[in-house]
Amino acid sequence: MVTGSNGVERHVPRGERATRISCPDCAGVLGVRVDGDRGHSMFVCRVGHTFSMRDLLVGKEQQIEARLWSAVVALEELVEILDDFGQRARRQGLADAARFLQERGSRCEAQVAALRSAIDNNRAVEVDDEVSRIRTMVDGS
Repeated sequence: MVTGSNGVERHVPRGERATRISCPDCAGVLGVRVDGDRGHSMFVCRVGHTFSMRDLLVGKEQQIEARLWSAVVALEELVEILDDFGQRARRQGLADAARFLQERGSRCEAQVAALRSAIDNNRAVEVDDEVSRIRTMVDGS
């Protein structure tokens, strides 16, 4: 048994070590074990999603990009809402409310620009044959 930071115990199969890494598919905790006689790491979550080191890297890179784009979309939608509400506030003579909404919209637009820049500058690691040959022992070496 392994006790997590939340105090909940979970069974970790023999030869497998719990990690602090979440599954790219379901966000469950991944365990790691050495697979085969070549010492390649296999990462397995509670529901059975299984990843080689290469697949885990690819999955995490895809997860990061998807989450960044999700944040961009959410902020752009918020900008539209703030703009709409700000226009309504101006038409109703609510100058302070309109100004607050416009200021928040401007901050959101700056955050969108920063996220788009982060996405543009995010370069995934090239997972070539050499990276795929990295071996990790369960004891952490």
